[in-house]
Amino acid sequence: MKIRGTSSTKPVRLLHRAIPILTWLQYSQKPSGFFQIDLVQHDGGNPSGEFCYTLTMTDVKTGWTIHFAFMNKASYWVVKALDNAVTTLPMGLNGIHSDTGSEFINKPVDLWCRRHGVHFSRGRPNCHVEQKNYATVRKIVWYFRYQVAAGVAALQVVYEAASDPLLNLYYPCMKQISCERVGAKKKVTMTRRTHPASGF
Repeated sequence: MKIRGTSSTKPVRLLHRAIPILTWLQYSQKPSGFFQIDLVQHDGGNPSGEFCYTLTMTDVKTGWTIHFAFMNKASYWVVKALDNAVTTLPMGLNGIHSDTGSEFINKPVDLWCRRHGVHFSRGRPNCHVEQKNYATVRKIVWYFRYQVAAGVAALQVVYEAASDPLLNLYYPCMKQISCERVGAKKKVTMTRRTHPASGF
């Protein structure tokens, strides 16, 4: 039996009216600095007990992606990661867009966004960041179980020392800008990331 990833996203209703809904198309039209965010859990196929999570943040305009490892999915860790993101992102943090999970839709995260002038919106699972869950997390740290402080430290070392610099500074990032049907075939036009912080 293969180890498979699981999800523990639980929607909440308390702050739904206060946090606006945006579709993926509306968010795709945002300038650089607007990030889709999502959590990946590292439970090794067994969601019982406490285990680590990875917060993935992807800039919709440029594809710039960073990761933060957590002990659990308490809002305290999400807020702490956002504090780190503000100081490390080259394009700044102008907005975040999440799914409706309770780890994001809560009072501490909402208050943090208001305090820092960061636009906070929500929507269905976000395609720009969801595709990174496998490409930039599962392919690198796989589906193993990581837990306690040692697990967080190991994951964070991988992200900070190797994975994130490679993804953002050396690997090409392609985005589809148009798709034209020619008979039975599709002609897709792609472009590379052009943000000056990426080094391209």
